[in-house]
Amino acid sequence: SNTVFGANDETPSWVSVTNGGNPSVTGRYIQWMSTFTTTNSTTTPVLQDITITYVSPPKSPQINYVSATYNSITWGWIDNSNGQYEEDGFRVISSTGGVLVELSQGTTYWIETGLNPNTLYTRYIQAYNVAGSSNSATKTKWTLPAIWQENSVVRTGNFSFCADSNSDWTWQVPVKGGSSVQVNVYMKYNSSYGSSQKPRIILSNLGVNSSAQMSAGPDTWEKLTVSGTPSRDGILFLRVTTFSTNPDARVYIDDVEVVQ
Repeated sequence: SNTVFGANDETPSWVSVTNGGNPSVTGRYIQWMSTFTTTNSTTTPVLQDITITYVSPPKSPQINYVSATYNSITWGWIDNSNGQYEEDGFRVISSTGGVLVELSQGTTYWIETGLNPNTLYTRYIQAYNVAGSSNSATKTKWTLPAIWQENSVVRTGNFSFCADSNSDWTWQVPVKGGSSVQVNVYMKYNSSYGSSQKPRIILSNLGVNSSAQMSAGPDTWEKLTVSGTPSRDGILFLRVTTFSTNPDARVYIDDVEVVQ
């Protein structure tokens, strides 16, 4: 017949297709024809089956889960494509358009590693097949601060810090906002420290202002604790102050532990 859906072209540009092949043509309607050839004039070729699979660009995936550590982010999404929209795979793409990874059909998450602490990352997911591609909305996520984690919980004098008389030391402590943080410090001072005001630790910045002062006598380890809830991600300052002006005074700081 020369009428197929009323949209027949009598002189189409035919594309030869092998069995199972992909003609890579697009459009609303497809015309097809079969050409039979044989070297045996006593037989008639028979067309037994034709299967036409229509492929359309995938539907957009939907990012539905994002979680982070200090050096990695897990990106999760919903695969919305099946049937003629089935993807061949997924790509995770950065905000600058670079393809970070290509993943197989049906994948619904990827863990991105090797990231910097306390850094904002923006990504989107692209589903693709031979007919085209579709993108998710972009998502942004901060990695967590790299919290200072001490392995030792035992006071080890050979590795303790020693402050000279009348010293003032400050450490930077990365923290996550909105979550309570506690810092534990073991301290002692020697008998040459004298009767001056005893050593003190102070935790400050981002709305935190907590201090603790030693009460133990000389040559005795004492655990001091300061704490607070930072207003946002950032840096707290842990300050150790000593007050003796005696030439032989010494203050020892050991096992600084940050818990958040």
